[in-house]
Amino acid sequence: MTFKLETNLKSLVDSVQDYCFTNGLIYFRPSENINERSNDLANQLPVTLFPTIYPRSEFQYALSIQTEFQKMIFQISQDYNFLKEALKTVIQVDDFTKRLWNIYDQVHTEGITQPITLGIIRNDYMLDQNKSIQTSPTQLSQIEINTISCSFGAATSKVSNLHAHCLRITDNTEFLSQLAHNDNLEILAKGLVNAWQMYENENSILVFLVIDLERNIGDQRLLEYECLKLNSKLKILRYTIQDFAERGQINSDKTLLIDGSEVGLVYFRACYDPNHFKSDQDWNARLLIERSKAIKCPNIQAHLVGAKIVQTTLFEPGVVEKFVQDLSVAQKLRATFVDLYSITKENLSQIIDLIDEKSDEFVLKPQREGGGHNIYKEDIRKFVDSLSDKSDLMGYILMKLVKPYTNENYVVRTGEQLAKKSLISELGIFGFYISNGDKIIQNQTGGYLLRTKSFDVNEGGVATGFSALDSLCLI
Repeated sequence: MTFKLETNLKSLVDSVQDYCFTNGLIYFRPSENINERSNDLANQLPVTLFPTIYPRSEFQYALSIQTEFQKMIFQISQDYNFLKEALKTVIQVDDFTKRLWNIYDQVHTEGITQPITLGIIRNDYMLDQNKSIQTSPTQLSQIEINTISCSFGAATSKVSNLHAHCLRITDNTEFLSQLAHNDNLEILAKGLVNAWQMYENENSILVFLVIDLERNIGDQRLLEYECLKLNSKLKILRYTIQDFAERGQINSDKTLLIDGSEVGLVYFRACYDPNHFKSDQDWNARLLIERSKAIKCPNIQAHLVGAKIVQTTLFEPGVVEKFVQDLSVAQKLRATFVDLYSITKENLSQIIDLIDEKSDEFVLKPQREGGGHNIYKEDIRKFVDSLSDKSDLMGYILMKLVKPYTNENYVVRTGEQLAKKSLISELGIFGFYISNGDKIIQNQTGGYLLRTKSFDVNEGGVATGFSALDSLCLI
């Protein structure tokens, strides 16, 4: 199954790039002045020219289990003792995770001020040739669970329409009916607005908490503007954690204020990386937000559920079943798991031996989100050799690499010649839940993100140039 490409290539690329610029599929290149954003340095986000052929049954499988994963994530976030046990080794060696835990530990001891929470979740998968359809209900292998700052949820909604446009102008209209519908932008905006409305103060603001000089502006602004479409009374403002360190405060009833405005909901698009915190004052501001009665997306415990060690703990026998009572559902979730190894004092020497023998079969992952931190194959051995204290490995997990399928496509990227390449794809399924106390009151599957990259590239960031946004053509 292939797409015809007989159109003038320059005209086609121009059309794709024009679509990107007129539909918010943009990001900003770094400015020479590191202290300011240069608005004349906008690039289109990398996109594929055509959608990727994908099994309809696998896509539907991923969609069908999303709300079950979200229920499990919420249940884990409610279990203080489970998280404490799961994270105990990591917080001995990973200062970032330790600081996050200390915030949770403090608010748990004080008592949670705001029982309402919003979780925006993205589950990432790859189709794995190592999984036999004869022995497994799915060939999907879960790469990771994202519980904070799930990026490209808005931008991805524009890509299927871009590909519909490309199919039309290249005379491939017979495939239009097979494009997977993607209404993720509307669904995520619905989650944010619904949660903000539960704060029950129309004068409160919804804060997008972002990094300074954010480059991935198209994705974030698309979501902001969609929220405003849903509720005309809503006011959205963008602040950094440094802004809250300087000007944030909570009053006697735990109302969160900044610049005189009451904050109803804080949506974190930052604070998932140690580099986002410049000082202890920034960490104090993160605690300030968590102690307040503002609704958080996510709250600190849901953020911690996204730590890789928690994903590894779920791989262990009986752990999923602790949180998912329906065994048939638990089996469906487990069918997507790959081999994962936590690293402890007890198994440290065995893990090092495993790396020495089979490093090409694994990826070494730290606890945090944001991409660019993973170590692959032979580089793992080099990294281990460079450690003066091998116990530092306890801040990582070891994950068996999947064997993805390849496909042929073109990537439209600024400054690159259009050429057919062998590519692999990673599918992300979005969703959201809203909870009040110990109960989920809204739980919805969203749309999807497809990131496609050269088969020989390890990392998968779009704005960092590793991957391209893509969409699905279902068969």
